[in-house]
Amino acid sequence: MVTFHPCEKTNDSDVRPLLTALSKFERRFGFLFTAANSDPGGRDINNQIIDFCKMNNGSIYIPQLGRDLFLKVANMATAMIGNSSAGILETKFINKPTLDIMPRQAGRDLNENVIPVANKAEDISDGIETVTSSRFLKSVIENSENIYEPKAVQMIVKKILSYVNH
Repeated sequence: MVTFHPCEKTNDSDVRPLLTALSKFERRFGFLFTAANSDPGGRDINNQIIDFCKMNNGSIYIPQLGRDLFLKVANMATAMIGNSSAGILETKFINKPTLDIMPRQAGRDLNENVIPVANKAEDISDGIETVTSSRFLKSVIENSENIYEPKAVQMIVKKILSYVNH
């Protein structure tokens, strides 16, 4: 699952390094893209993503999932890739790895399921290899705590998710 927004901090909306990196994995993974936000540069990002999806049969662009469907799709995904705060905050609740493309979320505390990388194709490719590796999934995802929630809340959320997932 891929979500990439313009970066207000640097006025950067360059999605090309991400798309270049993803093209290296098109035989291994399908990619579901959600739309960029409406900040300046968002429309250009969306157009580039749409063009990428036209050229890559395993990729799809869905402009609007809504909150509930977004979480269900994220739960089914291998990983979250992009620069959305959802990758920082929500993915730990569903134990999904996240590749965070900097600098949009720079300065935020990161759970151990989040790997930050520069917006460079090679760094993104290396990060995808890391977050999709079984070693990363086992050692970091399953055995780490969520820094954004106390343990009691984590237990409740996990119980609710177990009912939702079945």
